Amino acid sequence: NDLLINQNQPVFNSLKEPGFGMAIISEYNLNNFFAFRFMPELNFMTRSIAYGNSIQKEETTIISFPINLKVRTGRLGNTCFYFLAGASGAIDITKRDPSVAANYILFKKQDYLYEAGCGLDYFCSYFKMSADIKYAQSFRDVFNHQSASSNIINSLYSRLWLVTLSFEG
Repeated sequence: NDLLINQNQPVFNSLKEPGFGMAIISEYNLNNFFAFRFMPELNFMTRSIAYGNSIQKEETTIISFPINLKVRTGRLGNTCFYFLAGASGAIDITKRDPSVAANYILFKKQDYLYEAGCGLDYFCSYFKMSADIKYAQSFRDVFNHQSASSNIINSLYSRLWLVTLSFEG
């Protein structure tokens, strides 16, 4: 996660921070093995960037709209494995104080990401529990080039690891 702009500039590191999200699952089954999944999410996270001797931490709230193709295996007892691939649009809805924002690295409000992952469904008597892990990366630069750091940063891209636990009734 290191961004080295040139030899005369500091190294930028994105620090790993946990987050929390809530989602609503909508799934359209094409057949027993393929399904489209739409899962609008509300995510609360911290963006942390270390550069030089300072660290910038920014609490942020993001609404995302992922659409994935879910490819399932056949059911083995009460378990079914699956793979996910798709895309997502995200909107940062955090309000920022303009006077404070002048000294910070700023991010664009919108982001577009591709996603890929795998997981498993576990079928219980009254509900289905799912666990999956996904990797998501942005298609485009999310750095706001109007910010104070625009002369030393060329670009920033979102990279996320998402672990999801879901319960369906």
